[in-house]
Amino acid sequence: MNPLKRFVVNQAVKFLTQEQKRSAIQSTANPFFTTTGKTIIWQGQKMASYVEDGYTGNDIVYSIIRLITEKAKIPEWNEYKVKDEQSYKEYSRKLRRPDLATDYKKLIELQHKALEPVKGYTKIKELLQYPNDDDTWGDLIEKWGGWKLSTGNAFIYGPLIGAGSNKGLPNKLYDLPSQFMQLLVDRNQFPLSALGYQMTLDGYRDFTRDEIIHDKYWNPRWDTAGSQLIGLAPLFAASKLLTRDNEGKTAMVADFQNGGPAGIIKIKPNAQYAGIDPAVMGTEAAQLKKIIIENAGSANRGKIAASGYDVDFVKVGVPAVEMEILNAEKFNQRSLCNVFGGIPSELLNDPDNKSYNNKKEAEKALTVRAAIPLLCPIRDNFNRQKVTRWGNNNGTVVDFNISCFSELEENRSEQVQWLAQADWLALKQKYEIMGLEVPTYIDQKLLEEIYLKSGQTPISDMQVGVDLPISMNDYQK
Repeated sequence: MNPLKRFVVNQAVKFLTQEQKRSAIQSTANPFFTTTGKTIIWQGQKMASYVEDGYTGNDIVYSIIRLITEKAKIPEWNEYKVKDEQSYKEYSRKLRRPDLATDYKKLIELQHKALEPVKGYTKIKELLQYPNDDDTWGDLIEKWGGWKLSTGNAFIYGPLIGAGSNKGLPNKLYDLPSQFMQLLVDRNQFPLSALGYQMTLDGYRDFTRDEIIHDKYWNPRWDTAGSQLIGLAPLFAASKLLTRDNEGKTAMVADFQNGGPAGIIKIKPNAQYAGIDPAVMGTEAAQLKKIIIENAGSANRGKIAASGYDVDFVKVGVPAVEMEILNAEKFNQRSLCNVFGGIPSELLNDPDNKSYNNKKEAEKALTVRAAIPLLCPIRDNFNRQKVTRWGNNNGTVVDFNISCFSELEENRSEQVQWLAQADWLALKQKYEIMGLEVPTYIDQKLLEEIYLKSGQTPISDMQVGVDLPISMNDYQK
């Protein structure tokens, strides 16, 4: 909106009713208007297109988001007491880039060292099991992540309890439709921040800042109205790619529906047909058409249709263009996978892209590059809201258990082969690396000894030029 148009709108709204003002907000080209420094930030049309043309209108986008959210809803969540602050900070820091972690077993141990589950009933634990009357926590995580991946924003509404021991905490948690959400911002303050929220669906419903958890992606598209406070959807960067894929599919569907016949059969010009009445030729052509129709269909495959005329077939259509569209879909799929964190396209049945040796490696890439990075901001935003907005600063945090992702475990067969050659490690270390309980029936001295030749000979018994085949059983005797 240019400055002149903005001035006219600002002057006009002084004489409008509240309902007319709200209507004016949505009718402007860049949907916002200003009164006494207050700005409403709204990107509903864009977010609606991400939903309609993206998640609900494109099979690739739908499959990618479902793949991520189905993985993200697996972990169990709980309320924990932080028993080791330093370990918790280290664990949280490493989990923000799980693709860089080299030892997930130690990461899990670090989580257990830092956190202790809260015992007994709490309102937070109740929400983490059944956030509302219709959803489980896993359902809400799926919706939370789905909204953020689709539109760049997730708005979680929690009506607050007004009295009692749980005063200030939400009674329930619900997901709200991102494409119908607006932010109220005071432009007289800097930096800008949301003062409240409004949903423009079937009327107008206002929410306080304390009632909404707003989880969003970073948006570098700054302006003085505060558009940067609305998350930038991944599909915004991929808008041309999404349009190309949707238009290609639309073109192919239109071709199937309206393309007409694949070709035309015609009677070749011949001297023997000279002087024949055109009406007779038309009758003969109709007879030829009838023969073709009678021999069409799968039941007549392989049959031979005979004609007494010298005929020709002319193809109609551009099959080469159709092949180009089909080939483009493969590249569109891979490009969209990159937009959503670089997830492996082979998990979407891409037959020509095998970047990983096996499915477990591909699942691991999905977990560390998409699912966990989606869950960490959910956890962090929940904990921030819990402390700063709900006033529940009791030393507890909400977190998810990463030990459920079995694909993060090391390949046991590869570990065994490697440990068989790792003669520089003590027997106790090998047990710990394998994640096995160290036996108590073996002498501690033997456990701390280094064995050569796959654990057969203690290094202390080795002599120059002499190979003593002493086993662990001999040592125990």
